[in-house]
Amino acid sequence: MRDTEQHVRASSEKEATWEQDLRRFEARLGVKFKNKEILKQALTHSSSHNGRSRGVAKDNERLEFLGDAVLELVISHLLFVRMEQSHEGQLTQLRSQLVNRTALAQLGKELNLPRYVKLGKGEASSGGAWKDSINCNAMEAVLGALYLDQSWDKVFRAIERLFHRLIGSRQGTTPAKDPKSLLQEVSLSRFGALPRYVVLGGGSRTRSSRSRWC
Repeated sequence: MRDTEQHVRASSEKEATWEQDLRRFEARLGVKFKNKEILKQALTHSSSHNGRSRGVAKDNERLEFLGDAVLELVISHLLFVRMEQSHEGQLTQLRSQLVNRTALAQLGKELNLPRYVKLGKGEASSGGAWKDSINCNAMEAVLGALYLDQSWDKVFRAIERLFHRLIGSRQGTTPAKDPKSLLQEVSLSRFGALPRYVVLGGGSRTRSSRSRWC
């Protein structure tokens, strides 16, 4: 009986601490959630022992999916408006520099996200809170939760504020060209024609297939 009471007390204290952490995170994010439960879900990794209920995922994986789409739309809009002299290919490259694992993980760490993400014991003990993959996914999930909880205008402004520095650092710059684009330019200038691409290995395109440029 005493062990049960101690376990309940410890769980209550842990939950109270997490509630305080959530308020701190909201302050860092600059948004106060109306539905705290959806924020909790966004910060709950699948390794958490409380990750599932009645067979329906209660971790942040579904919110990651939504947040990724929301982020890509907002960043696309911001780049379209601010980079008036950039063509479609440049805008796509600029967006890929902003919406990627490294950039999102770094943003999460700047918001002290590792402190607030709820992990399972095994993941936590292995330093999972600082893994780029976990921080990136949690950041996307938070944006997905934000989309469900707030008006579109507030979501847009929050993302604009969070990515202001990163977008500003890319304004006035020309994104580096990818290897394929460089190859095509060289081929056109030297031979007056685009390269021909041949896929090697297997009857279907797989990760192990290789391309040869002729």
